[in-house]
This record gives sequence, structure tokens and C-alpha cells, in this order.
Amino acid sequence: MRLHNPHKYQRGGRYKIESTGQFRGVAVLQDIRTFTLASLNDFITYLDTGYNVAETVQLLKRMYKNKAVNWETQKLDFCLLVYEKRANEPETLF
Repeated sequence: MRLHNPHKYQRGGRYKIESTGQFRGVAVLQDIRTFTLASLNDFITYLDTGYNVAETVQLLKRMYKNKAVNWETQKLDFCLLVYEKRANEPETLF
């Protein structure tokens, strides 16, 4: 989940994935769902963050604490990224 940004997050876009400072691979953005906090549910939040709705809202507010965000109206993007190539994955011959 990220703040809505149609210029940054676009279907078909390729993104370098990093976690804890390490390169994990390259992924393609397959699909995007745009929503507001009011439409969050435990199903979505547990898939994305591993936390319930209340904990996820607090997590998002901490992530974006330095931005002026009106959480009542702010749109969010739920991005489905699919690895194209993972780090340390052997090259295929086909």
C-alpha cells in the first residue's frame, strides 16, 4: 500500500525491489486498486502488512508522518507486483 500516485505507479511498469537494503529482484506492476482508508478491511491489511486494519492505519501514518496527508480523503494504491526476475535467479536458456 502506498499513497496514490498515478505517475509513479503504472500498470506494466518495472520496479527494482529492495528489502532491508538488499536487492531482491525486478517486478512488473500487474494491477492497481485505488481506495481510501474507509474501505480497508482485515483481508486486505493482513495480506499486505500482516496486521489488522487499526494497526495498518497506524503503520501508514508512521510511514508518511513527514507528509501533509488528509487521511479522510487520501487515496491509496494497492499494487500487485509480480517478480520478473529475482536476485540470484539463474538465467533461463529459453
